[in-house]
Amino acid sequence: MRQIRRGAADIDSNHAGRPGAGRFRHRPEDGDPPPPHARYFDESVPWTSIANFISESPPGDAPNHSLNIRIDDWDDVGNRHNSQLGKASDLLIRRAFSDCADVHLVPMPLNDGHSGVPVYRAYAELAKGQLGRWPLPHFVKIGDRGKIFAEYGNYEDNVDPYVPFHLGPHLIRERCCLGAREGVIVGDYVEESESLRDSARKGCAAPAIACLFDRTLLGWHRQARKKMSPIYMELRHCFPRKIHSVRIARARGLGAKRDLDELRALFERCTTMPVLVGPIHGDLHASNVRVRATDAIVIDFCAHRDFPLVYDAACLEASLLVEGFGNDRRDPQEWLGSLISLYDHPPLDGTLPHSNPKNRSFWFHACVHQIRRYAKQWECGKHQYAGALALALLTKASKDNDVTDPEAFRRAAAYVLAERVLSVSFGPQTNAGSPSIVAAS
Repeated sequence: MRQIRRGAADIDSNHAGRPGAGRFRHRPEDGDPPPPHARYFDESVPWTSIANFISESPPGDAPNHSLNIRIDDWDDVGNRHNSQLGKASDLLIRRAFSDCADVHLVPMPLNDGHSGVPVYRAYAELAKGQLGRWPLPHFVKIGDRGKIFAEYGNYEDNVDPYVPFHLGPHLIRERCCLGAREGVIVGDYVEESESLRDSARKGCAAPAIACLFDRTLLGWHRQARKKMSPIYMELRHCFPRKIHSVRIARARGLGAKRDLDELRALFERCTTMPVLVGPIHGDLHASNVRVRATDAIVIDFCAHRDFPLVYDAACLEASLLVEGFGNDRRDPQEWLGSLISLYDHPPLDGTLPHSNPKNRSFWFHACVHQIRRYAKQWECGKHQYAGALALALLTKASKDNDVTDPEAFRRAAAYVLAERVLSVSFGPQTNAGSPSIVAAS
């Protein structure tokens, strides 16, 4: 048997799989996994075939052991991060930036991302740049091999062909590589932008939300199709299995009356068909949308999937509710009262009331109005958005049990509002089991 190493079987051997001609892809025709791996050839295989295989599997550059890597201890919002790279991660960075003399990594907040993979903003200094030493900043994502490879595939197959070039980051393929257990992707960093979360608080998010759904994600939404399946069946595997008892107790203090099993029973009454299903982002929280002028630029495609379109809109609304208010220190009941009119009726039934401009939650009302205009276009049956929104709110309520106030009470409030949405949409026609909250003027 002849053994040919494609990429490397062990990252500690100073090798890693490269995209080659722009892709570290498996070969479906012969069952190869993505490199690095070892491939064995039978003695009967002609050497010409082996030579062709080797030429199609370039090893890439060697890691730069003289590269100076600096990592900040803190991210931009004041969270402390580990400033040390593991052995495998260090080697992958030296491989990705083999043509550089120095790379400075700034940790970026993880928020509610699905991958849990560390992300950095990278400032590299080239060893021999044609125009100078300082190229534009990059983003760097490094971690579990499977997650990195899946996201690379999403960029290659689902982002580049469908998302306009100026509304999504692009990978720098020659810097992307896989090791035996970890991988790294490197792409363009979206400069001179801010998160939709920050833009929304300033009252500037409406044009960006319109761009997000009218332009950025339009290439995906064109692929949508109607599916004869109740929306609760499409979404049920996302329904939280449990929520921490402390969070539930906090929610009851804010007016919640039903337990999670009761809410699941209400959610399962969302049975209207058909459902509009197509490619969605899958993790469309307010920090995964960057705003530059009126453009909405989407990042982080680890959770991209085929799903009901209303789910993206619901996730964005729930994210703005929990994360968009920052350090707003209003009394919890006052804060809830300032936005409860948005949840007094099934979300897409009738016309949403307008909020008093002096309401400190006015910006949130404006964002919800905009989001639900698009959700209305994707709802094929009654209360489908209500089911998706309640699910997104409960997901927020089930996460990050160790956060402190004011975010902690907002996550508990997400449970209260999910209960309210499910009760008014799928419960008895009276509001008898709904939380009692006084609306602010």
